[in-house]
Amino acid sequence: MDIMRKYSYNKFEKCYLKREKQEKPEDNPGRIPVFARNRHRLMRKCHSGKLEDWFQKANWSIVSLTQDEFERSMILEGGWTIDDGLVDRSSTEINYRLLRNVANIAIQMRYLETNANERMRNYYERLRNGSFRMSQEFIVLRSLGSNEKTHRNPDALFYLHDGLGRSLPYQVLIREGCLSYEPVKAILALRHD
Repeated sequence: MDIMRKYSYNKFEKCYLKREKQEKPEDNPGRIPVFARNRHRLMRKCHSGKLEDWFQKANWSIVSLTQDEFERSMILEGGWTIDDGLVDRSSTEINYRLLRNVANIAIQMRYLETNANERMRNYYERLRNGSFRMSQEFIVLRSLGSNEKTHRNPDALFYLHDGLGRSLPYQVLIREGCLSYEPVKAILALRHD
């Protein structure tokens, strides 16, 4: 991993709100607050699932990921990833939540052609036809939580906190041989323990 530059919690909130406004303007009609305390209030109110208690004290940076680091990101286990069959809690497989393994499942079940939501299918098509590149937007990674550091996913490096809708199509296209890996840029939050 190449650390490109330092980052901050305030920049993360601003970047997240800007992307949400671009992607879902109907759900985010207001302006992005200028003051950090107001952005934080908006994040707590509208996007609390994207906040961790320790984020304000975390070590934030912008990093460039190797292919191995990208593929060893751990994805969400819950809600739509379970409902859509990408993650199986009862699985006896090791590393069943790693992006590389979830991409293999997605390929087997033709997920991006059949079950994926419209935004994910859109990323898949745009990545495939070259009108979007992963370097255009940051994904967000964070330290693994204590409940995520388990014997069932021992190879996980980080939790993919935001960007699965872009990362899974990218990983699928790499696995299918349609794209070559180009380093992914990420906002990384490391917890001080």
